[in-house]
Amino acid sequence: MATASGAVAYKKQDGRILLKEHHVEWAEKGAMQASLTIALTSITNLQASPATKEVSQMRIHAAPSAASEPVAHTFKFTNKKPTAARAEMDAFVAALQTAISAKKEAPKVFAKPSVNEILSSQDVESDAALQESLLKSDPELASTFKEAVISGSVTPAQFWSSRIHLLRSHLIERSQQKGPYNVLATIRPKTVDNKIRVNMTREKIRDVFEQHPLLKRVYDECVPPMTEDNFWSRFFVSRLCKKLRGEVILPADPIDDKLDKYLSEQEESRKRGREDEEVPHVINIEGNEEHNSKKMGNAPDFTMRPSRTEAIHSINQISLRMLDSLTPAEAEAAAIRNNAFEQQYYQQDIQLGDLQIDEEEERILLNVRDQSNFFRAPTLDRTRSDHPAETLSVFQSSLSNDFSLEHVGEDQAALDEMAQALTAMIGARGPKSLEATLPANAREALIMCHGAAQEFLSIFWTGFLSGDPSKARSLAKMIDTLRKTGERVENVAKSAGTGREAVERCMRPTLVAVDKAITVYQQALEAAR
Repeated sequence: MATASGAVAYKKQDGRILLKEHHVEWAEKGAMQASLTIALTSITNLQASPATKEVSQMRIHAAPSAASEPVAHTFKFTNKKPTAARAEMDAFVAALQTAISAKKEAPKVFAKPSVNEILSSQDVESDAALQESLLKSDPELASTFKEAVISGSVTPAQFWSSRIHLLRSHLIERSQQKGPYNVLATIRPKTVDNKIRVNMTREKIRDVFEQHPLLKRVYDECVPPMTEDNFWSRFFVSRLCKKLRGEVILPADPIDDKLDKYLSEQEESRKRGREDEEVPHVINIEGNEEHNSKKMGNAPDFTMRPSRTEAIHSINQISLRMLDSLTPAEAEAAAIRNNAFEQQYYQQDIQLGDLQIDEEEERILLNVRDQSNFFRAPTLDRTRSDHPAETLSVFQSSLSNDFSLEHVGEDQAALDEMAQALTAMIGARGPKSLEATLPANAREALIMCHGAAQEFLSIFWTGFLSGDPSKARSLAKMIDTLRKTGERVENVAKSAGTGREAVERCMRPTLVAVDKAITVYQQALEAAR
């Protein structure tokens, strides 16, 4: 809604300038859309011609962004009477100065940075607090860190360089917050001794008032003289409660003479909010009557009938309020809106796919000289034979002998021996867990030893295969650490007692991998010499 306006000329084009709540816009004469929009927060300077001059001109200096230089926009008030033009300019300048001052004095609403901004602005590899938080949330990773970094020779930078994805995932997890919800829908009154009882905590009351400002006004006007318990008991059986919840109001629902009178006020406030809402120019249906057919009206569409959409309006209002609580104030968001991005966004939605130019497919053509060979298959006549008499004789002999399945075998000793062998084979192949073969302390030591060895191998191969000469010294230290893997495995095997064989069996592939790494390093070292 415009608070001040005037007929002006901008760049020798007649038009009209409007001062709205968050911006100044100029539209050419006869145009449906504004050709120039200046946000109040971007205005750096305001000038007006003195009263001694006959021409009434106003100059607005505005910076499109914080990093760009201000741009001057000159507007000449074109009223035929000079005195009227001067009065019109003075009124507009005064209103504009008041709006700019109010904008500067208003508290700024800072939007919470998105996850992408957090990830791009922070180096997770050097964030010690984030790394400590991740280690506290993952005990297994903490044990690996203790064995590899604190007890081993791996530096923290080497350890975290291969776990950047874990740090980023943990950072995203920490930045998440629980979103709003429809509080009224979760509150269910109970009937005890023919009285309605409602469990309303102070937190729930605060959340309900934030989502439904109308309910807070009703509460302030009715309590007192009405008691708080009586107010909530009457509210949850009223039609106003069903309306705010988004439920359908039935004719049989009881009417509360004090609370239900606010139903009409809610409808009026909703209509006023819809009238004040700023519609983007790209999707402004009122700007083009051809796209707003009024021949059929809302009759064909059930959801567009005003008498049937009360519940839909209520649910939409609740959803909008919950979404607004997650974003900055609507006023601040509208003030910094980028019109170019907005038009591009909506134009992508209204583009017709059938009118777009199809891109040519980039295919690789295969030229086959003789394609007929691919469709030829060797044929074999199974009924043909060089010696048909011999074939028939074999068939007849295989079908002429009688046999019985009643007596398969009568060697009981052989059957017992086979059963014992199968039982032993099944027992040997049965799964034996570490819990059954190793004590708890030996099992934890084995897991830490295996994790540390895997970490050392990963760091070694990453540096060795990179071919970076600056990592030669760190590779030599890593080889010395890998050579001690056998000693660590031996210590774990001694602490395992009777589970020594299980420890050696579990660590055998790791020891083979360690020997392979040491051998490859020695060969490369000898080749370099």
